[in-house]
Amino acid sequence: MVEYSVARSSDGPSFYVAMGPFFASRDVQKELGWPFYDDARFEWILAREHGEVVGWAALVREPRRVSLEWAYVVPGCRRRGIYREMFQRRLEQAGDVPIRGMAANPFAQRVYE
Repeated sequence: MVEYSVARSSDGPSFYVAMGPFFASRDVQKELGWPFYDDARFEWILAREHGEVVGWAALVREPRRVSLEWAYVVPGCRRRGIYREMFQRRLEQAGDVPIRGMAANPFAQRVYE
């Protein structure tokens, strides 16, 4: 069963234990098409299965909107609705604030359509 939670870098070392392998992975960066990073404005939805992070999606709260940023699901866990669930949770977190999003990743484009 996949469990979802919200994480921020302000959560301390546990955030980087969970996300560090993804930040350091050239394969993930290559698949995303560019390096990704964290800063204090980011909120991350983490998807965990058996305690391991199998996906994540970020949003950024800006003064007048929320931006949907990077998202990733590990290859062995794709096509199980994990990205779609993280996308929905980001929409819920945004509330009534206008949302800006883009999908450069072909897997993500299907959700935006």
